[in-house]
Amino acid sequence: MRTRFTGTNAFSPEDRQAVFINDPDLSGPWSWTPAPFGPVADPTQNCSTSYSPHLLLDASGRTVRFTTATATGPTGCMEATAVANSGVLPYADAFAKGRSGWVDYGGCWATSGGVLSEACGGTGGNKSITGSTGWTAYRLAGDVRIDGGAQAGFVVRASDPGKGADALDGYYIGVSSRRIVLGKQNGAWREPAQTAIPGGLATGTWYHLTVKAVGCTLTVTGRPSGSAATPVGFTYKDPDCSFTRGAVGVRDQAGTASWRHVTVTRSG
Repeated sequence: MRTRFTGTNAFSPEDRQAVFINDPDLSGPWSWTPAPFGPVADPTQNCSTSYSPHLLLDASGRTVRFTTATATGPTGCMEATAVANSGVLPYADAFAKGRSGWVDYGGCWATSGGVLSEACGGTGGNKSITGSTGWTAYRLAGDVRIDGGAQAGFVVRASDPGKGADALDGYYIGVSSRRIVLGKQNGAWREPAQTAIPGGLATGTWYHLTVKAVGCTLTVTGRPSGSAATPVGFTYKDPDCSFTRGAVGVRDQAGTASWRHVTVTRSG
């Protein structure tokens, strides 16, 4: 399969934060994947971060080399090169080299020791998105830890993200002190499925979630990370088949949280 890339789009909310992808052999909309460099923090700085980047796809088609002006270096405006996932599966992030390839919508994000953390909390549904908005059938797996507050988890089939508690088209799968929940978000919140966590989930405890999204059906399982306990979970078939494609991400609500060992593989 050949892949066609273009730089960030000035008319998109992800301006200078995303690479747009299209297969020239197929018809259909363009999808996008996060660029490795984010925008300039200081809007008065005239260095045009991620504007008109040089893109080079590797021979495998799985990664793209991205060269552009950045907001780094001694002058605060240095050209740099990074390698990022080109929006194809499989995908994994061990957070060993920061958090290149993620786009944030609210929150205070940092990585340390292979862990991604959000430290601001609040009720704004802080989220960070990675992968490709063109992904369809896949299986996400990862560990989540509530560091304080109410709940945290993952998003799948995500598109049109923004700042705000329900500013996302897609599904949210999260944990609280007692439950695994599945929510549908499209500017509003609906919770069509849930299951109890046996014994509950203590703050500061890692919990492993898997989400398999194929067609209109999501299969969710969870258990304490590293445990041999029988997983609990549920299968939800969306009668509206609301979201058939989209990226993945992490999200917290009314609290702070951390994530690790995030992987996404093809599923059929």
